[in-house]
Parts: sequence; structure tokens; C-alpha cells
Amino acid sequence: MNMLNAGKTIDEKVNVSIAIGLFAGKMVTLARAAELS
Repeated sequence: MNMLNAGKTIDEKVNVSIAIGLFAGKMVTLARAAELS
């Protein structure tokens, strides 16, 4: 297995995890705002 490919895969997984985390956070914020309003 190529080390460069392994590193790229890990970076992609991290980026995807961050994106999902931010998206989930926004959804929770919107849900709370909807409940309060």
C-alpha cells in the first residue's frame, strides 16, 4: 500500500468527519431556534 495514498485517505476521512460535525451542529442549532421561536 502506498503511504501517500494512505495519508490522503486519512485526510479525506478527517475532512468528511469535520464536515459532518459542522452540518450536524447547524441542524441542531436550527432545530433549537425553531423550538424557541
